[in-house]
Amino acid sequence: MQINKKNIKIFNELKSQAQEGKGGILLVTGESGFGKSFLIKQMIQECNEPNNRVLNVYVQNEIPIGDVNVHNLQPLKPFAKALEVILESKNITAKKQLALNMSLTTLTALPFIGDVFYAAKELSRDWRQYKKEKTDEVFEVEENRADELINAFALKAEKGTIVLFMDNMQFVDGASVELLQKIKKKIAKLNILIVLAYRKSDAENPQIPFYHFISESKDLDQIELKEFTKDDTIRLSKIYINNYKENEEFDDWLYNKTLGNPGELFEYFDYFKSIKAFDEKGDLQINLESELIPTNAKAALASSLNELTLEEKDLLASAAQEGNEFSVFLLADIMNTDILKIIRTLKSIQEKSKIIRSIGSYKRYGVKTTVYQFTQVFYFTYFNSYLEYEEQQNIHSLISNFLQKQLNTIESPEEKKEVMAYIISHSQHSGDEELADKTTAEMRQLAKDTNDKELLISLGESSTFNSDNLTVQNTNSNGNGMGNSLISFGDLRKLIVRDYLKGEYLKPTKMSNDYLANEKEYLTNREIILLLTMTAKLEISSGDYPNAKKHIIEAENILEQEQDKSLECLILNINASLHNKQGHYSRAGKFLRKAADLAISLPAELRLLTLSNISILLESESPEESIVYKNAAEKLKSELEYNNWWN
Repeated sequence: MQINKKNIKIFNELKSQAQEGKGGILLVTGESGFGKSFLIKQMIQECNEPNNRVLNVYVQNEIPIGDVNVHNLQPLKPFAKALEVILESKNITAKKQLALNMSLTTLTALPFIGDVFYAAKELSRDWRQYKKEKTDEVFEVEENRADELINAFALKAEKGTIVLFMDNMQFVDGASVELLQKIKKKIAKLNILIVLAYRKSDAENPQIPFYHFISESKDLDQIELKEFTKDDTIRLSKIYINNYKENEEFDDWLYNKTLGNPGELFEYFDYFKSIKAFDEKGDLQINLESELIPTNAKAALASSLNELTLEEKDLLASAAQEGNEFSVFLLADIMNTDILKIIRTLKSIQEKSKIIRSIGSYKRYGVKTTVYQFTQVFYFTYFNSYLEYEEQQNIHSLISNFLQKQLNTIESPEEKKEVMAYIISHSQHSGDEELADKTTAEMRQLAKDTNDKELLISLGESSTFNSDNLTVQNTNSNGNGMGNSLISFGDLRKLIVRDYLKGEYLKPTKMSNDYLANEKEYLTNREIILLLTMTAKLEISSGDYPNAKKHIIEAENILEQEQDKSLECLILNINASLHNKQGHYSRAGKFLRKAADLAISLPAELRLLTLSNISILLESESPEESIVYKNAAEKLKSELEYNNWWN
C-alpha cells in the first residue's frame, strides 16, 4: 500500500546514511496487528536487494511466559543473539568473520569455545586497538558487557554496514536499554542502523525498562503505524475479497467490527473469501446479522481453522506454551511423540494455513533443532489461550522437566544460564515455586562464578561483589607456611616451577610427593589440589603416566568438596595433557572443550593455559590450526607479560 511505500523510503534514506558512516536508530511503533512485523519484512527485503545487499539481522524479543518476562533473566540477550548471527553469517566464511584482517587472532578460540560474550570481549579489545591506531583515541579499559557488545558491533560494521531489526522491544531487559542509551551517543559515527519495533501502549508504562529509552528519545526518527481509515478498508476489500463491489452495509459493518485494525481486517478478509460473500455480479449474498457470521476477529480466525484437525490444533496449542517460537525437539519430548511425526504434522499445518512457518535450524537448550514461529502475535495469542487451565499447567510442568534434563547435559555457562531462565519461567507458570526458587539460587551462584554483573543485578544482587573465588589462590590459611615445615607452600611451588623450566622432572616430583606425604594435614584442599596437579604435570613430562593418572583422580575427588571453577579448569587441562601424551587425541579434545567453556569466564592465566594446550593438541593433526591457536596464546601472553609460558 501507498503508506508503506512512504515508510520504506524513510528506511532507505537512513540505510544510505548508515552506509556513509552516519548511523542511526529508527523507531517503528503501533498497536498489535498494525503491521509492524510486516513492515520489517519489507525493510529486510530492501536490505537483500542483489545490487545493494546489506548485512542484516532480525531478532524478536520473546513474549512473556505467563506473568514472567524471561528477558529479565537474560540480560543483553537480543544483542548477544544478533552478534552471534553476524559471526555465523553465511555470506563470509567463519574464519574470515573471526579474523576480519584486524589482528583478531585471539578470536580463533571462539569456534572451540562457542561463547558470544567471550567473542564480544575480544572484538572489543581489537576495536580499541583499531581506533587507537586510526585516531589516537583513548579508551577506558574497564568495560561491562554492554560496552563490549557495542565495540564488537562497531568493529564488524567497519567491514560493511549492519542493519539490526529488533521486534517486540516492549519486552526488552534493562541491560539492553542501557546498551541502547550508550550506542545512541555513538551511532552517528558508525555504519549501523538499528530498527526498534514496539507496541506503543505497552511502552507508555513507566514500569518497563524500554519506557525510559523512549521517553529520552524524542529526537529519533520514528514511523508510527495507525489504524486504517474507512476509505483504506474499502480499497483493501477490492484487493482481497473476490467479486467485491462497494456496499455501504458491508463497509460499515466491517469497519465497525475492526475499527481499521489491519490484523483483524485481514482475518475477516480470509473469512469472507472462504465463504464467497459476494456473487459474480458483486452483490452481497450473505446476511451479516446471521449468528453464523463471526462477531470478532478471533471468531473469524477460529472459523478459518476448520481445515485443521483437532490433533493439529492441540499440537499448536502445546507449542504456544513454549513461546512465539517453538522447537521441534522440545515439542516431541513433551508430546511423547516421534520427532518425525511432529515435523510431518507441522508441515501439514503449514500447507493448510499461514499460521506458522519454519525459520530454520538453531541451537536451543543445548541441541540443534528445527524452530518454528507463529507468523503473527494474533495467532500465538489465540493458541496460547486455547487450552484449559489444567492443560496449560501440565504442559509447563512437562517443559520444566525437559529443561532440567537438558541442563544436566550442558557444559557452557552461558547456555546453562539461558536454560535456567526458562526453567524458572515455566516452573513459576506451572506453580512449582520450589523448583523456581532452587533454580534461581543456582543461577545466582553461576552468575557469581562467571562474574556476570548484569545477571546479578537482574536477580536482585548488588552490582559489586567479591570475585576472589574466581582466582586460584597461592597462599594458605595460616599465612606463614605449612605447619612446622622448613619451606612454605609458596616457596615449594617456586622451586618446582624453576626445575620444571630447566627440564628437570624427577627431583621436583620427589619434593612434591614428600611434601604431600609429610605436610598434607597442614594444607587446605585448594593447596592439595594445586600440588597434586603440579605433581601430575611433572609425571606426565617424565612419562610416568600411571602415577600421573592416580594424582589427577585424587585431585578430582577433593574438587567435589570445593566446587571451584578455576581448579576444575586446571584439572581438565592436566587431564588433556595426559591423554594427548598417550595418543588419546579425541579424549584430550573432550577435556579441552570443557576447559574452554570454563576458561572464557575465568582469569586470563587459565585462558592462556587452555589456548596453549589446544595448540599442542593440534600440532600433529592440523599444524596450520595449531599455529593459529599458538598465535592467540602469544597475544594473550604478551598482554600478561608472561615468559616461558609455552612449556
